[in-house]
Amino acid sequence: MKNIQDNFVPYKESVELKELGFDKKCLASYYAESRKFPTDIKLHILNTDQLGYNTIRSADRGVIIAPLWQQAFEFFREKYNLYIEIDWYKYEWYFVIYDFKNNLPPNKTSAHLLHREDKPYESYEEAQLECLRELIKIVKK
Repeated sequence: MKNIQDNFVPYKESVELKELGFDKKCLASYYAESRKFPTDIKLHILNTDQLGYNTIRSADRGVIIAPLWQQAFEFFREKYNLYIEIDWYKYEWYFVIYDFKNNLPPNKTSAHLLHREDKPYESYEEAQLECLRELIKIVKK
């Protein structure tokens, strides 16, 4: 992570999470800075005075809540029982997705391997983003 914005799920995936029902309180949101240029999306991070309030809601004038990465992956664990691993192997990053719908508590020996990414990634962040995209694709099927 190079800066604080990297801790948040990107805009496009945040919109897709909203469509899947993600509605947790978040520390940041995306919004169009200008109605003339609605594609100019900015990330707004709450200051400490705002943290006690639910000031960010998806219904607010085109505001899209921006979850932290861990909130997004927690959403898939809690709502869909999908668990992920992002691993480093032979100098490259990979991810795996497990389905634990019938196996609670989670147990690797009885888990259903739902997706194993054979394509290696150069960075953890790249693997993390592709893993989130794959989770979204799986749930939308």
